Amino acid sequence: MTIRGPYEYPKYYIGLSTDTKPPANIGDEFFETDTKKTYICYDGTNWSEKIGAIASDVTEIQSDVKSVISDLVDVVSDLADIMSDTTEIQSDVKSVISDLADIISDLTETNSDVKSIISDLVDITSDLNDIRSDIVTVQSDIAEVHSDVRSIISDIVDVVSDLADIMSDTTEIQSDVKSIISDLADIASDLIITQTDAQIRTISGGSKTLATGTTKYFSFDSATNGAEIISIIVKGIIGAAWTLDIYVPTDDAVAAPAAGDKRDTIVYLSTDTEGGLLQGFGIIFNGFLNFTNNGAGNQTITDIVMVYRSRAAISVAWEA
Repeated sequence: MTIRGPYEYPKYYIGLSTDTKPPANIGDEFFETDTKKTYICYDGTNWSEKIGAIASDVTEIQSDVKSVISDLVDVVSDLADIMSDTTEIQSDVKSVISDLADIISDLTETNSDVKSIISDLVDITSDLNDIRSDIVTVQSDIAEVHSDVRSIISDIVDVVSDLADIMSDTTEIQSDVKSIISDLADIASDLIITQTDAQIRTISGGSKTLATGTTKYFSFDSATNGAEIISIIVKGIIGAAWTLDIYVPTDDAVAAPAAGDKRDTIVYLSTDTEGGLLQGFGIIFNGFLNFTNNGAGNQTITDIVMVYRSRAAISVAWEA
């Protein structure tokens, strides 16, 4: 290795990185004002960047890395705060659920008390219509029931004080008894209707085979009772190619699917590994499930099972 030097009094140049560096003596330096880099002439013609400038850049990078690490520490701290807040929210939700359970328990006890009161009010005459109205609406407005019960108790006191007068008039007593029996029959009928409204029912529609490209509809009709469709299970969907159009009319006595009543469309592929579960809609009068066979040959819907809630049973049928 050939060593040259030492050299004294180097010259210093200042310019831009785009400037052509001049011929210089060995050891002369050139500082670029736009890049902040320093170069040294090592053979009188060629220039090379000084290591010190690179070290300066490394120092700056290290400083940036430290800043990034500090920001990451702040982010981790913020995430810890969020997780703490989430735990508190979960605790509040559990408390709300517990309170709702207590409310449901109280409502159940109230319903039992109201039925007991009804059975004890055979002798009430003029207020039976109010009692019947309160029984029908008891589930939606407990506060009104409590108010009516207080009114009934007051009326019972009045009835007891008037028993002496009632005993003197046999004809009036008989008329009152007949009226009471009639009102109790109406109340019993209303209670049966209320219980029937809450009844969950199921019905099966049977199978239907469709040729390629054929469309047939499956109808379900509640007459004018209306129904809450909880879920519909369609068997024969998985592994077959179908298009299912769902129609729910808003008018009575609609006999077939109409374009204006179309509410949804579901496309099933032969490669699907799940499907055939519909849920969460109601009907005013009736509805239709319109099936189109998109397969290469005959395909069969093996059954349609409907789970619903209604005052009366619905009827179902396949299109001929």
